[in-house]
Amino acid sequence: MPGARTTTDYKEVLADPEIDAVYVATPPDTHFEIVGAALLARKHVLVEKPLATSLNGATALVDIARQVGRTLMVG
Repeated sequence: MPGARTTTDYKEVLADPEIDAVYVATPPDTHFEIVGAALLARKHVLVEKPLATSLNGATALVDIARQVGRTLMVG
C-alpha cells in the first residue's frame, strides 16, 4: 500500500496512540510476550492459535485483558 508506514520493531506499533488493535501472527513461543505487551499498551488483540504455549501463560493473558478492559481473541 503506497504511503504505508513500516517497522521492524513491534514496540513502535504498540507505542502509537492511533493504533487501537493489533493482529499477532508470529511463532507461538513469542505470543505471550507480544500479546501481553500489546494488552498492557491498551490494544485489542487478535492472535493466531495457540494463545500461548502453556495454560499458565494463556490464563495470565486472559487476566491481563480483563484488567485493562481490552478484547483478546484467538483465531
